[in-house]
Amino acid sequence: MSALYFKYQAFDAQGKMLNGQLSADTEREAVRILKGKNLTPVKIQETREASQTTRRRRISQADVLDFTNGLCTLVEARVPIDRSLRLLEGITESTAMRELMISLLREVKEGRSLAESMEAHPRVFSRMYVNIVRAGEEGGILDQLLPDLAEFLETSAKTRQAIISAMIYP
Repeated sequence: MSALYFKYQAFDAQGKMLNGQLSADTEREAVRILKGKNLTPVKIQETREASQTTRRRRISQADVLDFTNGLCTLVEARVPIDRSLRLLEGITESTAMRELMISLLREVKEGRSLAESMEAHPRVFSRMYVNIVRAGEEGGILDQLLPDLAEFLETSAKTRQAIISAMIYP
């Protein structure tokens, strides 16, 4: 089943009305996602497709790093991959990242490995990333490789930022 898009109105914990859009497989799942964010849904309406702003959103390196750190923590705690993806999908702020996690979860539930599922998203997960995950899955050491992968991503982001800063400085 492909993800559907829902427009919603919901109250936050302070009673403030929020409007937004999210992606979920069912309306029931959309309600669960909102409740997971401590929002009280008032109105949920299925829409044909994501709005222009939702479709244009990119998944940043910071999103991938957050995902990797979260997955690392859950895998180290021996939480199964499908449950880990569901938990991470419920707490992520990025709509684009949430849609990606829904896609990964669907593919994992269909019997594909996490690495195979990630391979279908080359703009998000590099070949190196996918191959490290594949090695971890096949060797049963994903819990040992994910911390190193997260550290590598963090170091790469810092290096990239330093290079950009140096290029901007006159």
